[in-house]
Amino acid sequence: MNIEDKGEYELQPNDWITSDWHFGHANVIRYCNRPFASVEEMDEKLIESWNEYIQPTDRVFFLGDLAFKGKQYKSALIPKLNGRKILIKGNHDAGRTFMCEHGFEAAHLSASGRYYDGMMHKSYLMEHIPDFDHAREVDLYFCGHVHEKWAFVAPAIYNVGCDNYAFRPLTVSQVLFTAPTVQNMKNFVLPSGSLEIKFENS
Repeated sequence: MNIEDKGEYELQPNDWITSDWHFGHANVIRYCNRPFASVEEMDEKLIESWNEYIQPTDRVFFLGDLAFKGKQYKSALIPKLNGRKILIKGNHDAGRTFMCEHGFEAAHLSASGRYYDGMMHKSYLMEHIPDFDHAREVDLYFCGHVHEKWAFVAPAIYNVGCDNYAFRPLTVSQVLFTAPTVQNMKNFVLPSGSLEIKFENS
């Protein structure tokens, strides 16, 4: 069990990276205009999508907000999801020890290290809530939390939330290629500090 505040990893192009699936959260269907008739349908389709792409031995970086229900629900859900799962804790996740006890191999508040893109090594940082000041300090910045609001902020801020990518996980290389085409944010002015949104407790 690895529950250090900040994890360090050599990030690989074929590592999976995603966030904000919000299993069990009925109102996220309305908040984010998700194409599901019920929370039961959403959960079933999301589990199918996750396991269609991610194999049991694949490494998955999950950048927060797995589910919006209690610990009993989460303890039953996590083992259903393929992969060697590494959590970057979101504001709706249970404690890091609990998440590791029920299927995550590590749980952190952030993760950083190097990513080799085939030509050069680049520094990266992963957090749940986007912090644009932190993003300026690395070559690649991965976050979640903002759902469908935006996918990419130039030059290298990537929102990996599943709402932007048809409710499926992507590999790191796929995110780097896809996010800028999902939403062009070249004219977006970076604010200072972090950007936080909140859902109702329902």
